[in-house]
Amino acid sequence: MKQLIILASTMLLLVSLGSCSKYDDSGIRDYMSEISGRVDSLESRVDSIQSTINTLQALVDRQQGRITVDSVEQLKDSVAIHFSDGKIVSLADGEDGNPASDGTPGSTPAAITVVKGEDGVYYWATVKEGEEPKVIEVDGKKFPTSTEAPKIRINEESGYWEVYSNGEWKTTNVSAEDAGATYITKIEEKETTIDVTLAGDVPLTFEKTIELSLQFLSKEEEGEAITAAYFPSEAGETQGIKYKVTPANAQITLTKPEGWKAVLNEETGEIDITSPSSNNTYAEKYGKVSALLTLEDGSSAIASLDVYIGNPPSSEVFVGDYLYSDGTWSTDLYEGKEVIGIVFWAGNLGAEDAELAKDHPDAVNGLAVSLEYAFNPVNWLPNTISIADWIETSDVSGIENSLQGGTDKDTEPSNFYALGYANTKIMRAFFEEYAGFTLLDYLTRFEKENPAPEKTSGWFIPSVQEFSRLCFGSSTAYTNLVGKECTVVTTVNEKLEALGYTPFNLETDRLWLSMECDESRAYVGYFNNNGDAVEDEITGELLGFANTSRAFKSTTIAAQMSYVRPVIAF
Repeated sequence: MKQLIILASTMLLLVSLGSCSKYDDSGIRDYMSEISGRVDSLESRVDSIQSTINTLQALVDRQQGRITVDSVEQLKDSVAIHFSDGKIVSLADGEDGNPASDGTPGSTPAAITVVKGEDGVYYWATVKEGEEPKVIEVDGKKFPTSTEAPKIRINEESGYWEVYSNGEWKTTNVSAEDAGATYITKIEEKETTIDVTLAGDVPLTFEKTIELSLQFLSKEEEGEAITAAYFPSEAGETQGIKYKVTPANAQITLTKPEGWKAVLNEETGEIDITSPSSNNTYAEKYGKVSALLTLEDGSSAIASLDVYIGNPPSSEVFVGDYLYSDGTWSTDLYEGKEVIGIVFWAGNLGAEDAELAKDHPDAVNGLAVSLEYAFNPVNWLPNTISIADWIETSDVSGIENSLQGGTDKDTEPSNFYALGYANTKIMRAFFEEYAGFTLLDYLTRFEKENPAPEKTSGWFIPSVQEFSRLCFGSSTAYTNLVGKECTVVTTVNEKLEALGYTPFNLETDRLWLSMECDESRAYVGYFNNNGDAVEDEITGELLGFANTSRAFKSTTIAAQMSYVRPVIAF
């Protein structure tokens, strides 16, 4: 190589000296161009061969390390093999002498490859089409693959490839003119393996990554995946739960809640789950039946099925239902599931609140009230700014709301609709401009400690209409609240007490509503009319009569401060 470069320099000097004559130097120029092209070609080949070696090294390392293949991806000009250790090895596909992934050979006459010796060690080699691979030798010895791909270069004087080994460059038996970058002749995906064939018909086989999984299935013929099973009886009821395991030879070990039984039934191909008997006072009424899957190679996975004593949840919604942290609800209490609210109204609130329908189209089943107040009684707003006035100059003016109210506005349509979600959304925007909005500050703190389930509206402050539904189940104008017995809230109170939470005090509790009267006052809701509660003639329970009143937003008098009681649409 160096001799070629010296010759090129000499010829260039001759050309320079004769540039003033009429001598025709086109032949010399063509020759020089040819030499330059050969030099560039060889240097380019160094990069190509180095890339080949790096790729082959990655393949051999993973084949010897028994690293499995997650997937094979066909790209535009290459095939990418995704290994389970996160490594992605890309194989050129059919251009510039490289073979296609369908097995079509490339055009390069020789290729870098590897061969497996009788000692089980892989060695670097070259191969020409139709010939046996020729092992690359360094210092007269076979050059093995190692944990690190060797660096290569061309010896400019000898024209042979050299590799960097043990801190020095050593020559090989391979001419720089006699090695190309073609290294793959075929990639074949089989049921459990990926077979890669290198140049010279050298096979490398990689096992596919086995995805350990178990699905619990419903009883239908084409059973769908289920995550829970319900046992209405407490007298030791047994249900056979269908399942599907991958791979089929995975070992299954079952665990179950205290007092329950779970057994693999080989005859039926099901898992027989038995609920605890009614006299087992130590048994858990809720828990998980878990299946631990293991393979001989040590890999493992776990699948779980929630099991409950009680009737399966209904798609219907009833006042007094429990709303859980996973967004489901039920009439029977499933012990062990986290209750976040009590249902007080069934229906699609989005039919009245367009903002809710747009933001949360799945929240169409009903409304639930939180189990507790959002901390202590607070101010509505520590100043006399009118949100109604602010709306007119803000980018929320297009949102229908009922923030501004008053008895003289009872006939306006917005005051007959439950717009608490839209009101709260506007109040959040207002809060961004006017820090210190106490009402929203408490709601925000509540939300952080009580995350809302997916497919719900998130917590918001009720308007008069949601409050009236909490009281007696229907929506009404302000002036028609008085005189309605609060039968719904008494049902809610029963569930709160059963869960160990403090029920609403029908004589004294005051709730801030997401509606203002004017610059200085906002609405509060009562469960009775001026503290006059009555006893039910049959049950003796205390019944209130719903009412709303105006309260000063920024009062500092504790007796006039009100609670924040979030509600949620689900």
